[in-house]
Amino acid sequence: DDSNTEVKRISPITEIKQLELCIDGYGIKPETEFVTVFEYGKTYKFKVKEYTICRPKDLNRIKWECTAYNNDNQDYTILLYANIDWTNRIFYLTINDNNLIGKNIVISAYINQVQPEASFKAVMKNEFYSFEWGELQDHNPANATASVARKWKLSDLLAIGNISNDSLAVERLKRFNSMTETQVREMYEGSYAKLVKTLANVGIHLSLIGLIDFARYINSRKNAGYSTLPSKEELKAYFGSFAGTKIVLTSDEKLDSSVINHFYHSNGEPMYWGKDSMLSKKLADNVIFQEYFHKYVDVVRSIVDNLEAIDGGAIGTMINTPSFSALSLGNVTYYGLMGGTQKIKVELNIAPLPNGKKSLHTIMHIYDWYGADFEDIKGMGLKAQMDCLNAFYWLQYHYGYKPFQTEIIYESTDIL
Repeated sequence: DDSNTEVKRISPITEIKQLELCIDGYGIKPETEFVTVFEYGKTYKFKVKEYTICRPKDLNRIKWECTAYNNDNQDYTILLYANIDWTNRIFYLTINDNNLIGKNIVISAYINQVQPEASFKAVMKNEFYSFEWGELQDHNPANATASVARKWKLSDLLAIGNISNDSLAVERLKRFNSMTETQVREMYEGSYAKLVKTLANVGIHLSLIGLIDFARYINSRKNAGYSTLPSKEELKAYFGSFAGTKIVLTSDEKLDSSVINHFYHSNGEPMYWGKDSMLSKKLADNVIFQEYFHKYVDVVRSIVDNLEAIDGGAIGTMINTPSFSALSLGNVTYYGLMGGTQKIKVELNIAPLPNGKKSLHTIMHIYDWYGADFEDIKGMGLKAQMDCLNAFYWLQYHYGYKPFQTEIIYESTDIL
């Protein structure tokens, strides 16, 4: 009986159809003039422009969301720097997070479901530049580091370039030719006990170092142009170079064993230390590197308004690549691993700050080769007198252990 049928009226479900951006107080900017680029330090205001059916009675049902993602669509939700003005039902977003630079930003709103019903998309203004300078070398055994695939006999090495004309180099190579591979590896690796013995042979004790004890080392520093006395750390590095690689490289994060094992087993694969590694973090306190990095920042500051017209070579001519060759406190590990470096790559972002200055975010890649070359065996140079480097050369070319590319990443944010 239809007369007994209860008729229920179902209210239509409204959803958000369109958002719009508010500027100049609460004036509404037409959709056709919507900005597509957000700028650092500015506040943007959004409100609902249109509903699918009608405005809901309870405006508190409107939920807002701000999402930022890279071009690879790796999403994450941002809740910081955003709030709701419930009086005017306006969503405020202030862009003051450097991590948003270069990101795609989406402002979304919904009433009935978690899925956004309407969105507004823009991209954070991004001044991104990438520069490279220097070049990784790949030479033959006669003059520099090489990724050789063959094992060289003594006669082969003596026939290369002018090695046979260097009597000291010939003597050193013949010495290693009479040793077993295990003996050569032990000389390359070294040990703390060997360091103590090496120092004792010249009257130096790690527990008590006097001026007269390292007269020999001071003389070598004078010949290299140094005027200050060496520290205990420098002394250890100097004699440690004779005593073996394990003494020169720090034991932090087992760097010494990891580098040695990589040389033995990686077949020439690159070795990498990211921004969270000990090597990267300690660059912040490395005086030699920081002097170099400050020069880099000064160069960027001087050309920041003309970066699009600059290439990496121009920057390289002004600051070259960093060198860790000087034996100073805190630099020993970098000296043992890299010495002088060969190539730099920087990825940098420039962002305006509210005070009128600019933020410079830099990711710097520092490249070099971990390997021995002819300079490590010839003549009377300091390196040529180090048993561990002579052994390094012989392992590389006679036994076929491959040198490898090293890369340390350093990240910094500076004010221009």
